[in-house]
Amino acid sequence: MHVLPWTNLSSAISIHPTGVNTPRNDGLAALAGLTPQQIAERSTGNLLPAPWIEPEEVAAAVVFLVSEQARFINKSQFVIDAGLLTR
Repeated sequence: MHVLPWTNLSSAISIHPTGVNTPRNDGLAALAGLTPQQIAERSTGNLLPAPWIEPEEVAAAVVFLVSEQARFINKSQFVIDAGLLTR
């Protein structure tokens, strides 16, 4: 638990990114004898038109969640997956 400096409340926020475009995808593609784009096309089940979530998009969510603007958000889970897990 993290205690926010401007309150006495405890806040537990978790972020669950899935399908993020990282160098690990290159390794998985190489093991399968495919390109990273082919892996993305085969694994895509996203509701939004995005084969991968970019690391910068996950970072932007984190920056928001630690900002003053998100001070009333607590005890929440954020799934960042372009709708993959809703299928």
